[in-house]
Amino acid sequence: MQKLWRWPAVIAWMAAIFVFSSRQNLPEPDRALWELVLYNGAHFAEYALLGALLVLALSAHRSLPRRPAYLAAFLVAALYALGDEIHQAFVPTRTCDVRDLLVDAAGAGSAILVAWAWRRRGPRIAGNG
Repeated sequence: MQKLWRWPAVIAWMAAIFVFSSRQNLPEPDRALWELVLYNGAHFAEYALLGALLVLALSAHRSLPRRPAYLAAFLVAALYALGDEIHQAFVPTRTCDVRDLLVDAAGAGSAILVAWAWRRRGPRIAGNG
C-alpha cells in the first residue's frame, strides 16, 4: 500500500503529455533548430521521464520481477506514445508522426536502460571502489 504513491506521478505525467498534445498552435522558431534540438529533445525528455516514473512504479510491486518490470515499463511507455500520436491525428494543426513515436520510445528506453544499469550496478560500499 505504501508504494501506491508512485502511481499518481505516472498518471499525472501522462495527463500532462495528453494536455500538451492537445495544443493546436505551438510556437515554431527556426525549423531546423526547432526540429533537431527543441522539438525532438522535448519528445525525448518527456518520455524519458515517463519511462523513469514507470520503472519506479512497476519495480515497487513484489509480484513483478525486476526484468519484466523494465520490459513492462518500456511497453507501457511505447504504447502510450503510439496512443498519443494517434490522438494528435484528431487535433487540428497537429499530425500523427512516426518519427515522434520513435523519439518518444528512444527517450523512454534510454531512461529505462539507465535505471536498469543503475540497479544492476548494485550498492557500493564506501572505500571499496
